[in-house]
Amino acid sequence: MSETYSIAINFFPDEAVRNFKEELERFGFKEEKSRTGMIMGKVKDCFDSEFYIGEILVSETYVSFKDKKGYGITTGYSTDRSFILACLDAIEDTEEIELIKIIKEWFNSNIHYYQENVEKEKKMFASTKVNFGLMVEG
Repeated sequence: MSETYSIAINFFPDEAVRNFKEELERFGFKEEKSRTGMIMGKVKDCFDSEFYIGEILVSETYVSFKDKKGYGITTGYSTDRSFILACLDAIEDTEEIELIKIIKEWFNSNIHYYQENVEKEKKMFASTKVNFGLMVEG
């Protein structure tokens, strides 16, 4: 599964996510288990030492489809989003070409929500940069 999908899905509208989950259930995907919880977030500092930055809320879902199992996890409180990722995981290496195509097309049709957020963040960060060319010695 593309890492971009697991990040981008967090920016898709709730209604679109809910509707697509229902559509996937009609195809035969079954939710086996869903839950939300906290995991510890870990990063590396400039000395390559890992340290914990705090807890991160996550949602995870296990699904089944025919004889396949899938797992999806997302940040935040939305088992509907993790359900969709689990569906893609369940069929990614199968002969379910049409279903894979449907899921990927859904992602591609909603990816602009993620891209808009990335652009918004870029503009926000750009506005905080210091322009040393404008500084006057004095």
